[in-house]
Amino acid sequence: MIAQVTDELVEAIPRSGLEPGAVDVVLEFIGYSGRPLADDLLPQIKPIKLGGAYVDFDAVEEFVVLPETRHSPHDEKPEMVSPLIESLVLRYSKSSTVLLQKHII
Repeated sequence: MIAQVTDELVEAIPRSGLEPGAVDVVLEFIGYSGRPLADDLLPQIKPIKLGGAYVDFDAVEEFVVLPETRHSPHDEKPEMVSPLIESLVLRYSKSSTVLLQKHII
């Protein structure tokens, strides 16, 4: 994977910190506001059940539960996520190739 850090990107990142109210947002994000923490609220929601409902949509082929992951499974368990992404890319690249070959030939 090639990442490109351009001058525009380097300039854009701190620019958002100059917007009105930016300091308040950062302080709210890093400070404890007295509200419940995400870990305290997590038992009250059932994201797996909610996410599993997506399999009812035609565009969704499968719903994969990744145990012991939360908001960023690609960072938390790359050994689980990377093979799934690779499989998806290979599956669609092969089907795209077949479709292209059928239309070209």
